Amino acid sequence: MTDEALFVNDIIDATREGIIKSYSCIECNEAGVSVQALCGNCGSSKLEIKEINNVGKIVTYTIQTVAPDPFVNEVPYAWVIVELDEKIRITGWIPFISSKEELKIGQKVKLVKSYKPGMVFEKISE
Repeated sequence: MTDEALFVNDIIDATREGIIKSYSCIECNEAGVSVQALCGNCGSSKLEIKEINNVGKIVTYTIQTVAPDPFVNEVPYAWVIVELDEKIRITGWIPFISSKEELKIGQKVKLVKSYKPGMVFEKISE
C-alpha cells in the first residue's frame, strides 16, 4: 500500500473512532480536514496529520427525510455544518433528528465513534 493510501486510511479509521485528524502541508502550510493524499493548494504529498478537538457548534443544518443509498435506513436525520473549536468547518450528520425543534443553531456537538458512513455527531450539553 502506498504512503498516500495509508494516510487516507488513517484519517478514515480515526473518524470511525470519533477522532478528527487534520492535515498540514509541509511545503506550503495549507491545512484542512478533508480526506486527501495530496495538498489541495500545491499538490505536494508531504502532509503531516494531527489530531484536533472533535467538539464544535452547529452553524447550519437541514433535516433529511429522503436520503441517498448509504443513509436510506437512517432517515430522518440532520445534515450539519459544524464549526470546530479550531474554527475549521466540516460537514456531518446527526441521527434521529426529525424536526427543527430538536436542534438549534449554535448547539454544541461532538464527533462520536460509529460504524456508519461519514462524520456522525451527537448533541452535548453546554
